[in-house]
Amino acid sequence: GTLDLLAGSIADPHPRVRVEAVAALGRMDTADAMAIAARVLDAPMDRYLEYALHITANALAGRWVPALQAGTLDFGGNPVHLEFALTAVQAEGAAAPLIALLERGQIPVDRRDAAFEVAANLADAAELGSLFALARAQKDDPAAVVPALRALHRAAVERKLSPADGPERIAEFFSSPHDATRAMALRVAGVWKAERAREAVAA
Repeated sequence: GTLDLLAGSIADPHPRVRVEAVAALGRMDTADAMAIAARVLDAPMDRYLEYALHITANALAGRWVPALQAGTLDFGGNPVHLEFALTAVQAEGAAAPLIALLERGQIPVDRRDAAFEVAANLADAAELGSLFALARAQKDDPAAVVPALRALHRAAVERKLSPADGPERIAEFFSSPHDATRAMALRVAGVWKAERAREAVAA
């Protein structure tokens, strides 16, 4: 059928053909069309392909998001496909699967910052707690910690939400050997109004 034809075009060596296939899949109105469109991520991407896939993810969100939540769609178990789709639509309930991907280290480094931002933008206080736990577990890696703390800072400023144990534990980052980690932790402590952290800063 048409989906099979488009599945072939998604893997075409010519980027223009792949763009047209992604756009056509956006008009198919089935959850499977999104899973097929996401396969375009398996080949080198450019901004036209990214834009087309972003549009298709949103056009089909009413189909694939409920299917994902119901467990009938899993993007073939491919975390890169799932992360792109979730980041594109920022749907309610998307924080949990995104955080799970981050916890398992399945999101490519070049997309990690965006994933943290979206997760923090959608997370409730408990899910922010999971993001904070992730930052604490990876505190020796500034490339992972700084985006997590930046996202937590943004959630506090824009959404007035923070993890329950945040103010108690943020001072753990102040002794980091990495300047960027310390600087970001201080900004977070300020917006969380962390009393214990203030004592640690003074010390």
